[in-house]
Amino acid sequence: GGGGLSHHPRRSSRMRFCADKRELILVLAWVATVVLFTISVLLLCFYLPSVKPIEPMGLRAIDPLFHAQSPTQKKREPKRGIEVGGQQEFGESSPSNASWRPSRDWINGCVKEFTDGPKQHLVRPFPVGWPDYALGDCIKMCHKCVDSTGCQKDPEGIKCLTWTSRHDTFADFYDKRFCQSIPQGGSLKIGGNFSVVDAMLELGDERGYQAPEEDEVVVHLRLGDIIELSNDSVDRMLLLGGDPAHNKNFKNGIKSIGEYLDTLESSSLRKVRIRGGSHMFKYYRKSCVYSMCIKQAMEEAGYDVTMVLNGVSPDEDFYYGARARHLIVSVGGYSRLMGQMVERYGGTVHGRQFIKRKKSY
Repeated sequence: GGGGLSHHPRRSSRMRFCADKRELILVLAWVATVVLFTISVLLLCFYLPSVKPIEPMGLRAIDPLFHAQSPTQKKREPKRGIEVGGQQEFGESSPSNASWRPSRDWINGCVKEFTDGPKQHLVRPFPVGWPDYALGDCIKMCHKCVDSTGCQKDPEGIKCLTWTSRHDTFADFYDKRFCQSIPQGGSLKIGGNFSVVDAMLELGDERGYQAPEEDEVVVHLRLGDIIELSNDSVDRMLLLGGDPAHNKNFKNGIKSIGEYLDTLESSSLRKVRIRGGSHMFKYYRKSCVYSMCIKQAMEEAGYDVTMVLNGVSPDEDFYYGARARHLIVSVGGYSRLMGQMVERYGGTVHGRQFIKRKKSY
């Protein structure tokens, strides 16, 4: 017979079935792909709006200002100012770290910076314009209102202006309004005539003296002889407190950094305005180191701090403290009187006070 292929009906049927099966598989695969793609798009549209972008590690994660450290370590220093004699620079506050307290090593490092380190040039005599001026003694006991030992000279031999040549001081005002009215041999009424101090501060109002803002806490530092002549080192004063030289009754009256930071934290105030000074040229070395390390520690703890040492005049410093809504005092009659006036006007004295229970008028 012929050589042609014979037609087998069963084999043709199987071949058609296989071809149909392949087509079905392809269709199902295509449908599955479309379904999966649709589901993926829907999930992305639903999920993406709720995803927060990952914040890259930046300065906040590694900025040493957020961590306690020795002041000798290299760190970014925000712009801040120390005013000594009238040149002040204001800066932004660092992040809050109010629970931070300095270690012994931190304090030793700070003292070293100012004694024989990169900041020792900041330790210099205070610009004492009114040497021996003692407003606190004048108000408390009518002492040194008009007396003076004469004009002193600073260590560099620069002549100063003696306050005895002035007749517009608070002491002169107090002397004329109160002390001169006391009969010869009469009582000096130790403690102060607060009604006259009220009028004295009103005089400051008329002169336009600066007062702090209501959300600022004023820290008054009694510097000079009580720091310099104390038997305690600056390191000890800053770490544990110290005994002032002028009054043995106020043992450990020089406050430590820790005490200041505890008081500030309990006050919940963030803006700190330090005022302090000395009324004698020769007493400045330990005072400068003590005050500057206190300021540096407060900044480390996150407070907005400015400091004025021996600013415009003792009268304006007294007015500034007495007109504060919030005050932290130090040992000494001048500072104590500030605190008494703050409380007299409804303000708050934070932390430890040094009150002598004397009668006032």
